Amino acid sequence: MKILPIFAIFLLFLTGCSNAVDSKTVRPPSLALLAPGAVQPLQVLTDIRGQPIRLDQPQQRKLLIFFATWCSDSQRAIRQIQASALVQQQDLQIVGIGREENVASLSKFAADYQLSFPLVADPDRQLYQQFTNSGIPRLVLVDQHNRIVRTFLAEIPDVMPELQWTPVAPAAPTTSR
Repeated sequence: MKILPIFAIFLLFLTGCSNAVDSKTVRPPSLALLAPGAVQPLQVLTDIRGQPIRLDQPQQRKLLIFFATWCSDSQRAIRQIQASALVQQQDLQIVGIGREENVASLSKFAADYQLSFPLVADPDRQLYQQFTNSGIPRLVLVDQHNRIVRTFLAEIPDVMPELQWTPVAPAAPTTSR
């Protein structure tokens, strides 16, 4: 019977923040709903201070961070991004979107982590569900033409090497013979 508790701990370790489920919900495997090359759908958001954030501006890359304040993977990814040179880049707009978070929890989080980028509350997953069905932290890289370059689940020790805005090459046409 000692194996059952060890197995339960192992299972919790493997699932991390991405597959947290409540007793009423069974979530399908994590799925990015927007493929590279798709237009990023968000236009204007309101941050936790009531300020508008325009996400439809051309000539500016974007990094959208879907996260939860309680998730250790989210905390790690945000610490790494905040400590990086990315936050100083003028051609990059970084926005944190708190999944199932409210203004009060995000305000405390922003102060605790001394964030230099805006946070947006997404208490009902309305924004989150436009990009994926499960998994946090979810990072979405958007190019200067407002097209998705890459989206990925950032449950990894170091997210920084993954933050590359390499343009997506269009698929080569196939020819039939």
